[in-house]
Amino acid sequence: MWLDRRRSPTVVNCPVKHLFAKQLAEATRPDGEVDIALLGTLVSAAYEEVDHDRRRANDATALMIDEIDRSNKRLLDAFEVVPEGLVLLDAQNRFVLWNRRYAENYPGGRENLVVGGSFEAGLRNGIAYNPEAIGREEEWISERLAQLAQSSNSHEQLQINGRWVRVEERRTTDGGSIGIRIDITELKRREASFRLLFQSNPIPMWVVERNSLRFLDVNAAAVTHYGYSHAQFMAMTLLDIRPTEDWDDLRATVAHGADNAIGRVRRHVKANGTKIEAAIFTQSLNFGGSDALLGAAIDVTARRRAEDELRSTKAFLDTVIENIPAMIVVREADDQKRFVLINRAFETFFGHERKNIIGKTIHEALPQASIDRIEGQDQQLLAAGSLFVDEHEISTPGGPRYAVSKRIVVKEEDGKQRYLLTVMDDVTERRMAKQQLLEANEMLQAIINSSPVAIVGSGPSGCVLIWNETAEEMFGYSAAEAIGRRVADLIVPTDRLESFDSLHSCGLSGQSFRNVIERRKRKDGTILDVQIAAAPVFAADGSTRATLVAYEDITKRKLLEDQLRQSQKMEAIGQLTGGLSHVFNNLLAVIIGNLDLLREHVGWNPDAGEILDEALHASLQGADLNKRLLAFARRQPLQPRQIDLNELVANTVKLLVRTLGADIEIKFSPATGLWPLLVDPTQLESALTNLAVNARDAMPGGGRLIIGTRNVAIDRDYADTHSDVSAGDFVLLEVSDSGSGMTPEVMAHVFEPFFTTKDKEKGTGLGLSMVFGFAKQSGGHIGLYSEVGIGTTFRLYLPRAAMQVVEPTPPPADSVARGHETILAVEDNENLRKLLVKQLTDLGYRVLQAEHAQGAIEILKGDETIDLLFTDIIMPGGMNGNELAREALVLRRGLKVVFTSGFPDAAFRSDGALPSDAILLGKPYRRDELARCLRRAMAASVEPAGVGAE
Repeated sequence: MWLDRRRSPTVVNCPVKHLFAKQLAEATRPDGEVDIALLGTLVSAAYEEVDHDRRRANDATALMIDEIDRSNKRLLDAFEVVPEGLVLLDAQNRFVLWNRRYAENYPGGRENLVVGGSFEAGLRNGIAYNPEAIGREEEWISERLAQLAQSSNSHEQLQINGRWVRVEERRTTDGGSIGIRIDITELKRREASFRLLFQSNPIPMWVVERNSLRFLDVNAAAVTHYGYSHAQFMAMTLLDIRPTEDWDDLRATVAHGADNAIGRVRRHVKANGTKIEAAIFTQSLNFGGSDALLGAAIDVTARRRAEDELRSTKAFLDTVIENIPAMIVVREADDQKRFVLINRAFETFFGHERKNIIGKTIHEALPQASIDRIEGQDQQLLAAGSLFVDEHEISTPGGPRYAVSKRIVVKEEDGKQRYLLTVMDDVTERRMAKQQLLEANEMLQAIINSSPVAIVGSGPSGCVLIWNETAEEMFGYSAAEAIGRRVADLIVPTDRLESFDSLHSCGLSGQSFRNVIERRKRKDGTILDVQIAAAPVFAADGSTRATLVAYEDITKRKLLEDQLRQSQKMEAIGQLTGGLSHVFNNLLAVIIGNLDLLREHVGWNPDAGEILDEALHASLQGADLNKRLLAFARRQPLQPRQIDLNELVANTVKLLVRTLGADIEIKFSPATGLWPLLVDPTQLESALTNLAVNARDAMPGGGRLIIGTRNVAIDRDYADTHSDVSAGDFVLLEVSDSGSGMTPEVMAHVFEPFFTTKDKEKGTGLGLSMVFGFAKQSGGHIGLYSEVGIGTTFRLYLPRAAMQVVEPTPPPADSVARGHETILAVEDNENLRKLLVKQLTDLGYRVLQAEHAQGAIEILKGDETIDLLFTDIIMPGGMNGNELAREALVLRRGLKVVFTSGFPDAAFRSDGALPSDAILLGKPYRRDELARCLRRAMAASVEPAGVGAE
């Protein structure tokens, strides 16, 4: 801010000459002479007095100037704090004074705002800031100067920055002017918002002048609803949209000052002459300086019509209530609960006349037995506040009957309970029919549940209607889970949906079928082989209302059939090979014998001797080959004797260390207390060597070979699932490698003669077939467990030799260690998992099962109680059993863990290795071994060391 403060010098006006004349007169003697000394004294005193007066005058003037400065400062401070922009111009329209607010928004630029500057020059500098001036600069400047010349003027300006300013200008008495610039942007926005709300409101609205009732504005909704154009409205008054007979009422209402109306219903006339009823809402307001009323009209014509229709409907409902066969009772919901309404059916059913019931309480109108029941129902109904349904026996003049009562609380809009409504149906006959049907259904359900096959009934939509107990066991879903869901969603694998749809269509067409082999799935995802028989259930009109399907689980049967076919195939190959080998042996005997004789006659001929040696060598190789074929055919001569398997293996391992090479690590894990064997030691040593060499070839880059021995008792459960295995005691020789492993396709042919995956120069394909034949000929069998990229385990089961000692009496069947805890069994092999679940269930445990580690973790995250985790070590899905155990112990501290594996000493990879004190049960195992292992684990007080550690 700049202020021009010009101050004139202080002038003291003292009449010195008059004072001097007075002093001269006093110093003049009567004779006319002047007393010079006295005159000097007087003049000196006079000057001192004048000087004193001057100083007093100067002090007073300084005080006055200071007060003026303070007043000016207060005035300027007040000038500054005014929120609007203020400016003073002199009579020549030059800038004299302005405040900061004016300078900030000065359109000509603050740098051009100077004292004495021309207002017209400021206008020219501000043209660029005023959109209305662009293109008409001189005309705009002339208009502004003309406005400024008026005694007062007020106008609005839109600035280039989008803000609106109202300019108020007044001429002052000295010919100058004062200007005020007020920012009205928000006011403009509010006006625009009001205009937008007014125009966009879906309710017809208008503004009328109070005295004349002339329309000042109407919105689009009013134009649309009433049919008058905006221009027509502007030429009308409020009287024009009211019927003539209502004009006096309208004038009286306005005259009595009823400014604000809320919902008064008035009649209006549309442009087409239609009369409507509208609820009117008004509010006083100032509109452009006029005393006005803002009105809104809601068309309630349809609502009034609906009210009329409601009255008509009520009369109709009253007629219906009186004539429907159901009994209707309405009572008040207060403490008395008096009867308000009963219909004719109620009177007839109970034998009560309406005049004896209406207005009375139940204590006044009903017998005590009915009172107790009704009061109990009232309490339940009022507490629930919703529908209450009850079926009960009622005493009537015609004897006891059964009725179903549906009771509700009728509430008012504010939620207050007003009435108790009861609707009763006589269901005596229906109840009797239902009871008969229930008895028939119970008998049918008993028949269905006792069926040894799963029976599933479904309707045309494919949803389950019947699900017997065998179906629950077979597919894993309870009846409550299955009924109402589609069969296809429950038990049909994705790849069998097409064939299922075909069978379902056949059933719906009324056809029966049986002995259809299909695949279905359990709740846990396990796939079952089933044999299906189906029959339609017909409705009274001959259409198919449902289909009954019987499922027989033939999974085990198919498995045994597959094993039998494999066994028969191997037996057939063995018989053929044995027959050929016998003939071939005869031929080789003749050839080798004659070559030996001929060798004595050609000793003098070196060339002939060399040829003869080569032929003899080839014949001997053929003999060795034939020997292997005879071993596979189980026709090789055996020389069994009782041996110590641990001793034989230990001696063989010493040879294998040198034979297999330094890059193969060999570990021998002998079991203590090993049972004796009665086998051919030479053939057994050869079989072990063949298995070791085969393992070496599977580990071209080196690896680990584990050879172990232990006693094994094969139980009936295991034997039932392996057609070539019999139950009994065996000594197990286990050979495991950490090599490349085998695919299922290779495993299916690995024991067949001449089958090999090696190059022709590296193998004949007879090594494993010889081991297979030796095991079978010795009364045992050989098992194979392999996973690609992990390794292979061969298990040679040799029967235990009879000992001349008193065998301990086997524990009775009921002495098997049983339990009751909950076990989570994790096994990726479907057949092994089914066998394990059966064994655990037979031992008394509650079993949860999972196919892989992720499924087990989901179960562990649930609410099920789990006491022990029984898990395989090598599993698909990226997480092995040891990792699963660690994760499980994070989720459930104190959980007991038992591991099982087809490999000895768990897995070979470092991430699968178990801690030293982990409980490991090797496969296969008898039920007794499983039972003892579980009880030992349950008795353990701490988790295995290292399991669960990060």
